[in-house]
Formats: sequence, C-alpha cells, structure tokens
Amino acid sequence: KTRYGRELYDALRRQLSSAAKVKGVDYSPYYYYMLLDFSNSVNLGPTEANLLAETILGLRLAYAHFFKGKYRERFPDFFYRAVKYRELFTISGTIISIRQDLKLPEQQPFFLFLHIDEFQRIFDHRWEGTPKGRWPAPLPETEIRLTGDKAEGHTAEGLCLFRDMMRSLGSFMSGAIRPDMIQTFLSGTARQDVTLAAEPTSYSFKFLSCPTLSMGACYDIMSYFTTLANVRHCEWIPKMAFFHLLSATGGLPRALQLLLEEFFGRRQEKCSIFPDTVDDIDMNTDRIFRKVATSLDTYYSITTFAEIHKELVRALVRLCILQEPSPRTLAPSNHFPTLTLDVLERDTHTILEDSDEARGKVLVRIPFFFLYLYNTAIDEVRNRLGSAFLHDWVEDREWGFFEHMIAEYEALRAIGRAETLGRIVKLKKLSVVTAAHRFPESGGLSVGEQGADWRSGVVIKNADGAQFGDICVYREKADGNNDNNANILCALQAKKLESPLSVATIQSEHDKNTRTIRQLPDGSILEHEGIKRTRLITILITTADITDGTFQQLNGSFPNDCLLIYRGNFTKFFGDSFSISAALAASKDLNWNFATRETLKKKHKLGDKEVDQIFENMPYRSYDDLIQKVPAMGFKNLDKEMGFLTYQDFQPEKRRRVE
Repeated sequence: KTRYGRELYDALRRQLSSAAKVKGVDYSPYYYYMLLDFSNSVNLGPTEANLLAETILGLRLAYAHFFKGKYRERFPDFFYRAVKYRELFTISGTIISIRQDLKLPEQQPFFLFLHIDEFQRIFDHRWEGTPKGRWPAPLPETEIRLTGDKAEGHTAEGLCLFRDMMRSLGSFMSGAIRPDMIQTFLSGTARQDVTLAAEPTSYSFKFLSCPTLSMGACYDIMSYFTTLANVRHCEWIPKMAFFHLLSATGGLPRALQLLLEEFFGRRQEKCSIFPDTVDDIDMNTDRIFRKVATSLDTYYSITTFAEIHKELVRALVRLCILQEPSPRTLAPSNHFPTLTLDVLERDTHTILEDSDEARGKVLVRIPFFFLYLYNTAIDEVRNRLGSAFLHDWVEDREWGFFEHMIAEYEALRAIGRAETLGRIVKLKKLSVVTAAHRFPESGGLSVGEQGADWRSGVVIKNADGAQFGDICVYREKADGNNDNNANILCALQAKKLESPLSVATIQSEHDKNTRTIRQLPDGSILEHEGIKRTRLITILITTADITDGTFQQLNGSFPNDCLLIYRGNFTKFFGDSFSISAALAASKDLNWNFATRETLKKKHKLGDKEVDQIFENMPYRSYDDLIQKVPAMGFKNLDKEMGFLTYQDFQPEKRRRVE
C-alpha cells in the first residue's frame, strides 16, 4: 500500500503532463511527493496533545521538507526546537516556505501529493485540543478480532484530530487556494467503517482496492533483481524452486517483498552473495518458505484469524479451491453472518478478484503461503498442506512430488460423462498415507509396519509398481442410492504420455484397474471389507495437452466411470492456488525454460552447441521468441506443444492484476 502511493503519484504526474500537452495548455506545475509515516518518522507524542490539528500537520510538513534526509535530527528533536514558534506552522505558511525554498515563481502551480502512511495511528492519539466540528459517533462494532486489529485502541479524540487535519487540507484539495494544490493519499490498516466515522463534512474518501501482481509481473521483478546481482537468466530460471516460491506469493506485493528480502536483503545488501546461493536453492527452499510464511503471519495475523474463525476460513478455502464465483454480499459462513466477502476484503487479508465468467461476481484468491498458514491453524489436512509444497527438491523426484501433491489435494473436478461427474459423495477430513506395499493386489492396506483401513478417510499414495492407481481414495455416497455400487473407490493415475491421448488409452487404464479388483482372491480381507462392491472411478491425470479437435473426439465417446485432467484444465482441477505448482511439477520436461540438457538432446536431437545456445538465451516467452534468440531452431522440426514461461501457459492474466 505504501508503494502504491508512490506509483499513483507517478501516474498522476504523467497523465496531467500528457493531458496538458494534448490541449496545448501552458501548464507546468511543480510536482512534489511527500511521505509522512505516522508509525516511524513522524510519530505523534504526548507533548502535542494541546496543539491545533493544523499545527501538528504543519510541523510535519516542515520537517519532511527541510530536515528529513538532510540532517541527523529526528522529528522529536526538531519538534522540541520548533514548537515554541507554533503559530508559524500553519498549512498555508508552511507551503509558502516550501515554495520559497524551491525558488518557484509566484504564479507557478505547485502540486503536492501528500502521502500519509499508517494513518490509523492518528486515531489512537489522546488529543486534548478543541475540535472545529462535532464529535464523531461511537466507534462501530465488528465481529473481527485480530492481533493486528488496533481498533480497540482508537479514541474519539484521535478521530477528531484526524478529521480536523483533513479539514485543514480541504481548501488545498478542492483547488480553492491557487496556485497550490494538495492531493492527499492515505494508506494504513484502519477498518473502513472506522475511517468513514472520521470523514470530515463536505469531503469524501475514495477507497482503493490494492491489486495483486500477475505471475508475469512477479517474474519480471525477480528478473530485475537477479540482473542487479549479476546473475544471468540461464543460471536461475532453470531452477524451478524459484518459480514455486514466486507462485506461492499469489501476487501479493507484501509476500513478494518478503521473498525478495530473503534473496537480496532488505536494502539489497545480499546482492553480492546471491550468486553463490543460486545452486543451493533446492536445499534452502523449505527454510525460505517457512520464514516468509512466518513473516506474513506477523504482518497479517493469519493464524490468529483462522483460529478464531475456523468455519469461516474453511468456507473461504472451499470458495478458493472450487473457483466458485460469488456475490460480494455473500457471507461464506453462517457462523458469521455479517462478515460478507465485501467486509472481509475491506477489513482483513482476504483477496477478491472480479470473475471473468460471471459478471458482477468475484473469486476468492488465497496465496499458497496463506493456505499453508490456514492449515497450520485449523489442521484441515493432518499432514499439512505445506507438505505438498515443502518436498524433497531432488530433480529425479519431481514426478513423485506431483503424485504426492495430487494426493494431498485430492479433488474430483475434471471432464467426463455427466453421470460420473454428478455423483455426490460425503466429504470427510482426509489424511495422506503412503502404502508400504502395492494396494490392493498385495492384500490389505499397510502403512509402515501396521495395517490400516482404506475406508477410514485416507488418501493412499500407492507403492511403486502398483497395477492399481497411483493414488487411491474411498468415498461414501451421500444421496442414498440403493444400487450395489453405492460407494466409490477412486483410482488416480498420473501419466506421462509419449503418444497421443485416445479413448483406447483411457479405457485401457480403467480396464486394468477393474481387472486388479476383480482378480482379488475370494474370501480375502479386502473382499470382506467390500472393495468388490464399490464403484470404481478412474481419474487420468496427464501432462499432455489436448487440442479442441481431440477434446471433441474424446468428449463424444468418453468411457463410463472415467474422468480426465490434462494440462489445459489444471486450474479447473487444482484451483488457482495449486495449478501453477501442479503444472510446474508435471511438465518440467515440456517447457523450454526448464527442460534438462538430456531432454533437449533426446527429444529434439540437438547438439551440445545448440543446447548451450538455448541455455544462454533464456528465458523464452513464445515460440517466436525462441526462434528470434536462437535462429538455428527455425530449421528444426520442434515440438510446438513445448511450453514457455509458466505464467503464460498456466495462469491466465486477470483484469485486476497489475503488470
């Protein structure tokens, strides 16, 4: 929010200058940005309790221009010397002094963009001055109680002080005092309803939604700092851990800031050592992830919020994962009927985004860091969502991670026949286990050295070499169906397909799973437990992408009891928060920026020199970009299905996301 103020100032300056030139107006104002941080450099103190609101503000304007950054004197020292001349520090008098110091001609317009940061600290001040207007109404109540919510520390006197400050700036904001203009920008964490209670008469606040960044913007910012650190693109881009961490931010500027601080230092002091850490990123990913998550929790009190509002958090996670467009007036949880999505966006860390498919509705966006913290607080998955991200980053285990991540997430969103997709099951709390032996052909389920019940709400990560699904999960029907196959056993197959996908391939996988169940011995423990009476659903998950023509062909003759998740619909299956991680893990060898030397040589029959050129000229945003940077590739019979930058392949650019 602080950076947003500076960006807004820069945008206003450009647009005003451009508009003046187009109209042929001789309009050359002096543009000036001033930041007053009430939590750091210009804090309020008890010695100001009896001063006029205009004087309190005027002293800070003078300090910011004449002393801050020029002398070692801090604001308390400046205040001690200047307060005896308090009558000089009116807003108009201070502006005149600033103009004179800048040597501006008398008639030259002066545009001051006054950025007041952490303005909620003004609400806490026990001001004893005489307000110019009426006292505000009692502070509004809220159901939200967070560690970071300081509303209980606000005072009526503080709201009066803030209101009088805004009133003293009013004539400058309206353009009544020419040639001087002050545009005020407030940033902070005060609840919107509290801020409105301090709104001065005849002036109104315009509230802005601070947008998230697209994955492309996150990549470009990361690229900027790696360049400062003298690290070439070809050295860090192939390291997928960087992209996993960038995607975990969800485009939240604060999360990206904290991540960049881990890499480069708060003041870029780590830039000199960053090149030495690039090769070790795989070993340090877990530590970096947890540290950024902990810092975010300090800023946003996420676990505190989740512990107090468990049912609400579960509802928000569901809306996020299911990508369900919802009206802003929706209260996700009946336990908190006044906490609508609109209120949650306004007063908490909840992120909403306009839906492209449902006009007037929004989608809930939860960065992966937040999902991890939510789950830490409410323990929704016993093995923790974090284990789906914090895995062993050894390269040859990428595919095993993909299988495990599917198991952690366990969802049933895909394409298939309506009667398969429409079966309603009871949702239970699930935990992930790894089978010690191949399930079910080796008999009952064993986890470690102990037996386990495959019907007890576990997602089974099958043992290597199992004929049955890579991931298995049992679900009870919820609609009271009396057929013999009332309950469902899902077998998820994660497949790397080298040949084109066909109905026969899907049917073959399903037949193999069905045959495995059918061939279990009569009278076995599994038969006694009812495994042969379940309805088997095969879910095929593939890194292959599907053209529209192939999709139509498959859709017209799709096998019964089968579902398909392919690269193009990862987002629908995994949800926005998981889709990038899924796509990265599943398609590493299908992307020009991540493919290994061995893959490039084997798949495209490239020589060492050509592979060196490809690595040297990374990154590649498109096929044309590849040909332009490595012209020799234009004469090769390349696989046009190979992907490029992840944010272009797997995350659609959203209207509210900032480039």
